[in-house]
Amino acid sequence: MPKTIISENTYFLAQKELKKLRNEGTLFKKLQSVKLAYEHGIKNTADFLGVFPVSIRNWAKAINEGDISSLKIGSKHKDGIKIKKHHKKQVKLWIEENPNISINSVKKMLEENFNLRICRSSVHNVMKSCGFSYITPRKNHYKQDKNEVVKFKKNTNQKEKDKKLKENIGFLMNLDLVLIVK
Repeated sequence: MPKTIISENTYFLAQKELKKLRNEGTLFKKLQSVKLAYEHGIKNTADFLGVFPVSIRNWAKAINEGDISSLKIGSKHKDGIKIKKHHKKQVKLWIEENPNISINSVKKMLEENFNLRICRSSVHNVMKSCGFSYITPRKNHYKQDKNEVVKFKKNTNQKEKDKKLKENIGFLMNLDLVLIVK
C-alpha cells in the first residue's frame, strides 16, 4: 500500500458516512472515491473516476479535519444573480399597490428605478415568488354540455323577451287608460 494522505482512520470515517447516505449524490461519490483511493491508490482511483488526484486529496483532507459538510455542494446564487432581495421587496410593494400590474410594466419600472435589465420570464418568476398570479376566468367550463348551454340561452332569451313584451303591453295599456281619461 503506497503512503498517502488517506489514513486508515480517513478510510473508516468515509465508510461510516457512506452508510448514512443513499447511493447517489456528489457527497456519496466523493466519499466513495476517498475510500477507493485508500484501497487502490490516489492516481489509479483518479484515472478510473476521471477526476484530478488533487481533488481526492482535498476531499480526504476535509474528512481528516472532520469537515464533511464542506464536501456537499451548496446551491449557487441563493440571493439571485441579478435580482436581489431589495428588488423583490420593491416588486412586492408595486404588486400590493396595483394588483393589476403587468409583467411589462414591472420590467419597465425595474429598468427605470434600478437600471436593471432582465427578461420577461425573470420578471414573471419574481412576481410569482412574491405571491402574484394572474387569475383569469375561463370562457366555459371544460365539463359543460354545449347542448344544455344553447338550450338554457334559448330559454333565458325567450323569458326575457316575454317579460319585456308584458312590460310594453302594460305600458301601452296604461297609456290607453290615460288617453281615455283625458
